[in-house]
Amino acid sequence: MFLDFCRDPEKQKLTILRSIRKNNGSFNALYAPLEVAEATYLAELLGVDYKLGPTSEAPFDRIILDLSRKISDNPFKMIWYSEVPDRPTSYLKGNQKCVYLTDSPEEIHNKLKDDTYSQWLLDVLKPFNASSLNLEENICNISKAILDKI
Repeated sequence: MFLDFCRDPEKQKLTILRSIRKNNGSFNALYAPLEVAEATYLAELLGVDYKLGPTSEAPFDRIILDLSRKISDNPFKMIWYSEVPDRPTSYLKGNQKCVYLTDSPEEIHNKLKDDTYSQWLLDVLKPFNASSLNLEENICNISKAILDKI
């Protein structure tokens, strides 16, 4: 349904770019509309208001922001973070140095022994932190809240 909206210039209130150039590569023309569809789905069905992502995704996120401002009373919000220090960015649980939603409290504790990484995560998660909890407890609470929703 949303993909049809993105393809139909008569219905569009925002021009969806054919491609976005990033890191000397070009992305499929459907990538941006699918990102918008995903954000819309998460907002409408699960009440997700924010996207937390790396600054490298800002060109895609701006499309989501622009469109959501035009079609919604509650536009999507973005929180961007800088690159992870000394670690490749990865959404897949392949980088054993990064904290993932499914990590056990012990795994989280071990990964946070790196002070640079801990400080970076503390800054990234600042908007979501309960001040009465330490970083590990906040990460466990955030992970549980997200996993309970999906």
